[in-house]
Amino acid sequence: MTNKFILISISLILFSGCQTPQQWVDRQVGADQPQEYKDGYLDGCTSGKKAAGYLYAKLAKDVIRYTDDQLYHQGWDDGFNICKSNHEALKRDIYGR
Repeated sequence: MTNKFILISISLILFSGCQTPQQWVDRQVGADQPQEYKDGYLDGCTSGKKAAGYLYAKLAKDVIRYTDDQLYHQGWDDGFNICKSNHEALKRDIYGR
């Protein structure tokens, strides 16, 4: 019984810091931003990390929304540029490049 309690306690501690992508983007750009902007920011950020060399990121862009929805477009561009720059700076800090 004690081992089960310890395992559950450790799991709760580890997972209590987890957040959904929606919670993350709300923290980054503000929960009051339009959902279209936040969707674009999240896709752009993922793509920016990929462009900066982060192996576990993927390119993500809803091309139709990017073309037709100005808020998604602006969010995507902002997310891409910010996250790409942040990942490149992190790599410089770690590897000195």
